[in-house]
Amino acid sequence: VDAASDNAAMFATQHSAQIVPQPSPPPPEADLFATSVGTRVAPEDSAAPVAAPSPPAFEVAPQESSRTLFIGIAAVVLVLLVGGGGLALYFFNQPTPGDQPQQTNNQKTNAGGSNTNTNGGDKTTPAASRLVLIPGGSFQMGRNDVPKTSDDYNQFPAHPVSVKSFYLDKTEVTNAEYAEFMRATGHPAPKAAAAPYWTPWKGSEPPAGQEQWPVRNVSMADALAFAAWRSKRDNVTYRLPTEDEWEYAARNGGESSLYPWGQKWAAQSANVDAALPAPVGSFANGATRPGALDMIGNVWEWTTSEASIYPGNDERKIEQANKGYVIVRGGSYRSEARGAAAVTAATRQWVVRDTKHPTIGFRLVRDSP
Repeated sequence: VDAASDNAAMFATQHSAQIVPQPSPPPPEADLFATSVGTRVAPEDSAAPVAAPSPPAFEVAPQESSRTLFIGIAAVVLVLLVGGGGLALYFFNQPTPGDQPQQTNNQKTNAGGSNTNTNGGDKTTPAASRLVLIPGGSFQMGRNDVPKTSDDYNQFPAHPVSVKSFYLDKTEVTNAEYAEFMRATGHPAPKAAAAPYWTPWKGSEPPAGQEQWPVRNVSMADALAFAAWRSKRDNVTYRLPTEDEWEYAARNGGESSLYPWGQKWAAQSANVDAALPAPVGSFANGATRPGALDMIGNVWEWTTSEASIYPGNDERKIEQANKGYVIVRGGSYRSEARGAAAVTAATRQWVVRDTKHPTIGFRLVRDSP
């Protein structure tokens, strides 16, 4: 009791003096934990409080309304100049960015294949403008280099999988967009007890300064409800990705890279070994080739795939108690960059579908026409 009182007093003193404490290394048990047969547990987190990172710059692709206005003005000028309507009609009939999702990652790819991203978090811009195209193809899903004694042996073996083209959210869904969904539908806010790693929402408003953090403490049902709302808002059909789609996107399709940015771990490429999430898109060096961000770290992401053992893996089985569990992908801010439990684009865990945890969020996909 005395120790708890001392800790509480220290926390209050730090905040009253506006002193920013340094984050301590997160213990492995603070994240979702996988046993050798796949039983998934979401224990309580216990990170020290740290200051929230500053949101990144985020340039959003031009929307249909501004593009259409520009084309209309240009067409009128052309009519006056050439004295005919045929050329103007041609320009009016050209497709605009609103016709289909665009690959909006204004990036420059360096010789090493990593991306410099200039996009950021305008919370008022529809997420339809922040999709990247993932061209369909085949890849080697899973890994062959996982020891049989490892808790990650559910990644074995590598096996061929084909995926159709689809569009993927550039980043995880943010608190700001989830708040818009809540205000439009009356859906309840993410809820958990106040803790150094979690600040409760105030009604339909996320904590100040966390608008561009990924939404957390949301179940699979919450994510599906959000997808239905955003589908209606944007007049297209969004859904959660399958596990196959998620890994295909994170491993750059046929390249089957171990990380979104390449085959080896690279510093400053993902928000891992951290005490708190970061604003989405903060780690531009971790982008995939098409421009998807935060595919490693920040928050685990829901998929629609149920717990499974890959074909050819005779060392593992799904326990009866785990059947019907749902796979989450990508690791979180609490995941480890190195060591036996190092997170990669092949890392997979599963949880009960109604799990709500401060390390779980989501992003959406939509089918390619």
